[in-house]
Amino acid sequence: MKTAKEALAKSLKTLLQTRSFDEIAVKQIVLDSGVNRQTFYYHFQDKFDCLQYLFFNEARDLIPEQILLSEWKARYLSVFRYLDVNHNFCRHVEVSSGYSQLSDFVLDCINLIVQGMTRKVSVNAADSFGSGKDLSVLEYGLQGVIMNWFRDGLRENPTLLIDGAANFTEEQLEILLRDSQCVDKSDKVSGC
Repeated sequence: MKTAKEALAKSLKTLLQTRSFDEIAVKQIVLDSGVNRQTFYYHFQDKFDCLQYLFFNEARDLIPEQILLSEWKARYLSVFRYLDVNHNFCRHVEVSSGYSQLSDFVLDCINLIVQGMTRKVSVNAADSFGSGKDLSVLEYGLQGVIMNWFRDGLRENPTLLIDGAANFTEEQLEILLRDSQCVDKSDKVSGC
């Protein structure tokens, strides 16, 4: 059963298929969803909050909680595919005042990928993603590759971009993830 909050987010996504985020008013979202305005403001502060909720859920639907190191490129590629399949929706966000929400969505997906791999590397690592210096550089670099690809019109083959920009082995990834744990939890993680 779909909640009113989900219905509002779905309506925003539908409206974003044909117009810029800046052109959409809360009034249009509630009319499209069949939910009243008061309910919108019960769930969201404004349309930016609704967009953030939408992207938050899209990221969690796209990226599983646990990822094998051997699967990371496929999961990263799934973010490219999401932007390709949802091109109109994403483009209408990207050319608007909601741009940072799209960029945050991409980074959130990458963080979820790193979290998922970290969980597979060590049970103790669940809280460690993204805080190691090298790991942050990796995450922001991967985000930049996707955002540049999107801004440039999705012209290049994402698989070739991934192979060129992020060509490291599973062993190198595991070392990076374990080193991040050591930086974050030097007193709590054994073997660092």
